[in-house]
Amino acid sequence: MAGHRSATIPRRRPASSPLRDAPPPRRPILRPAMRPAIRYAKNGDVNLAYQVVGSGTIDILSTPDWPFFPPLESWQDQPLLDRAVNDLASFARLILWDPRGLGLSDRFGEPHPMEEQVADALAVLDAAGSDRAVIIGWGAAGLFAILFAAMRPERTAELVLFNAFATTLQDADYPWGQTRDERAADIDAIIARWGTAAELDWIAPSVRANESFRAWFGGQAMRVMSPRDAQAFFSVLDQIDTRPILPLITVPTLVLHRPDSWMRVENSRYLAERISGSVYRELPGIDAIAWLDGWEALSGAIKEFITGEPPTEEVERALATVLFTDIVGSTAMLTTMGDRRWAELLERYEAVTSRELDRYAGRLVDRTGDGLFATFEGPARAIRCAAALRDRSRELGVDTRSGIHIGEVSHRGGRVRGVAVHIGARIVSEAMAGEVLVSRTVKDLVAGSGLVLLDKGDHRLKGIPEDVQLFAVS
Repeated sequence: MAGHRSATIPRRRPASSPLRDAPPPRRPILRPAMRPAIRYAKNGDVNLAYQVVGSGTIDILSTPDWPFFPPLESWQDQPLLDRAVNDLASFARLILWDPRGLGLSDRFGEPHPMEEQVADALAVLDAAGSDRAVIIGWGAAGLFAILFAAMRPERTAELVLFNAFATTLQDADYPWGQTRDERAADIDAIIARWGTAAELDWIAPSVRANESFRAWFGGQAMRVMSPRDAQAFFSVLDQIDTRPILPLITVPTLVLHRPDSWMRVENSRYLAERISGSVYRELPGIDAIAWLDGWEALSGAIKEFITGEPPTEEVERALATVLFTDIVGSTAMLTTMGDRRWAELLERYEAVTSRELDRYAGRLVDRTGDGLFATFEGPARAIRCAAALRDRSRELGVDTRSGIHIGEVSHRGGRVRGVAVHIGARIVSEAMAGEVLVSRTVKDLVAGSGLVLLDKGDHRLKGIPEDVQLFAVS
């Protein structure tokens, strides 16, 4: 396409640049006591909440696509979003903020011009001690990012746009936009469903059947802004048309899009064609929410563009005990309790699981819907942790089941993979409510531990060619 490059991303800085020579900071594990402090910057009388995660010589200002990012105090509570934040903070100093009217920043309940948001962002950068930053605009926040880069190029190191668009409304050279009537009808429908997570059905199909995620997402949308705030937000959004200023952008720009997501790819192609010298890439993934399906490819492209080096991941193989645990009958419980009470129960359940994992030195790999996946250095610890989770969960009125196996796994980019992982996931599906099942390999390795295991016979596990003998923890 004329006007942009879609080939391999070029190196952005010479080899002697300190941005490339400096080693990336070690990714922190953000336990509650270590969570980054939330501070306030001031633009006149307006208080703007912000947070700095990570360290390094590169600064990133991440402007969220509301309501797909929760307020600053909540992102650590969603494992997939926590992973995404820490991925970016592993090679840069990541500055997160709540724009005015949203989250923890001052709220007004009335529209405000986008120029004020540019001034607000400058106040946040000043407060965070950043002279120049990479400006990332996710989705609708791309409108702000484009305006910022055009108005303040001296404060913009680079511009990154994901699933962004130049305007919401249809025009002769923008036929994929909406008519005013279509847009008004869509906004009315969104406001009517606010807090129900109904939008996940099309914006994030990878998690639309995940009941616990839907409950979390719906609650976060209400925390981000009220229906009245959302109406004000959309009214400003629909007045913005960045098409005239796209040719004025002079900073290095990366335009990213997931063609298989709900957002039409013509939006990003239009941006890339009109921003001189921009780099354009289409990436895998079916979700319009950046940090869900396809995040690894997206974060890798951002890192490559910013640092000038392709992402590298070391694969480490080791023997590990894997534990899978989930809640029994979660669908029926959600139906009976309703979204709000279910979300509150999940919060208490996750607090319990975090405490027990810490107690038995387990490493949380992922929260899989209403369950979890963790690894341990030894099988006895995993068994005792699963039993403790079962007992503590019952105190909450929740029945769990667990599956445990031990074998070689590979660690790569924070992910844990291998046949042992698949076997562990299959074992938990064989367990009954309150049951902790382990493989024969685990049983043989805990001899002398005092643990009592009852033979449950051979089981044919899906995808595993040989039968696996299972034992139940007494």
